[in-house]
Amino acid sequence: MIGNSFTDDATEYIGEIVRHSNINAKKCCLYKATMGESQLQTWENKYKKNVPIVIERKAGLLSMDITEGTLKEIFHQHWDVISIQQLSRYSNNISSFSPYIDNLLSYIKQDCLNDNVAICWHLTWSYWNEYDATGPKGFSGWSSIVSTVDQIIQMYNIDMVIPSGTAIQNARATELNTEKSLTRDGYHMDYGLGRYITACTVYESLFEPFYKQSITDIIWHPQSINDTQAQMARSCVKNAVENWHNAPFIMSDSLEYSVFPNPTTDSIFVFLKSTDDMISCSIYDINGKRVFKEKIPANNLHVIDISKLQRGTYSIQFKGEKMVKTQRIEKL
Repeated sequence: MIGNSFTDDATEYIGEIVRHSNINAKKCCLYKATMGESQLQTWENKYKKNVPIVIERKAGLLSMDITEGTLKEIFHQHWDVISIQQLSRYSNNISSFSPYIDNLLSYIKQDCLNDNVAICWHLTWSYWNEYDATGPKGFSGWSSIVSTVDQIIQMYNIDMVIPSGTAIQNARATELNTEKSLTRDGYHMDYGLGRYITACTVYESLFEPFYKQSITDIIWHPQSINDTQAQMARSCVKNAVENWHNAPFIMSDSLEYSVFPNPTTDSIFVFLKSTDDMISCSIYDINGKRVFKEKIPANNLHVIDISKLQRGTYSIQFKGEKMVKTQRIEKL
């Protein structure tokens, strides 16, 4: 992975996640070249000038000696995936990409020993709306980042996307959101939920396709967050990886009721507008047997884990003091 402090944020917990999976961590090697404030132009210039780059190497929780080499030397290995990103304040500015991305991709294809190396783009997150600096902010900023990534995928045949920004935007629409929108300073991820969500996104994007174990099955999380928060965070990640370019849930004054995605495989997001603080939520199978019951908060986005249910058609019912709403859902 080639990037900056946003790459550092997104990989802080990846070793713990891999260690608590069923994967042999020795087979999962992550090499990381990061420099604060670096952009595509920075890396292209360093390649041209043969400037030594410091490389951090990990296999699960095993940290190997930090080494260094030129980008040409680094690229000249048998990589499965090489991930790149743009500096966050330029991440929605397509004019800042070229000719630097063109040249970097040319160098990778020319130097990498694996002719089938997958090129991955790290889709980063937008800033807190109140952050006093230039750059993409809030929902509109996230939308503009996604639009830019859509363009570069078509222009440069990018193979994979790590949608950290979409996972964070999903979480911002839930009770997971924090005062500074899951950042610690307005733009870097906070040390708990923010870094956990982005690391889960790296895992689900890069490791799950190879090893077929989803992040929803790995229950480890930092001690600073609880089991419920971690489960909701993993659901936000799963939804982001499956639907990275789609707008996450937006609550509006006109919206009264929503259940999505439907059909689904692991979890559903639900929202109900109500004068009640809490709503009773039940799920029934086709025989009318109740298989789930929980009190959920009204007027907020909530995630319900249905991964343990059998495939099939169910009815989900929401009941308050003055209302009852029922909808069919399909578990794939």
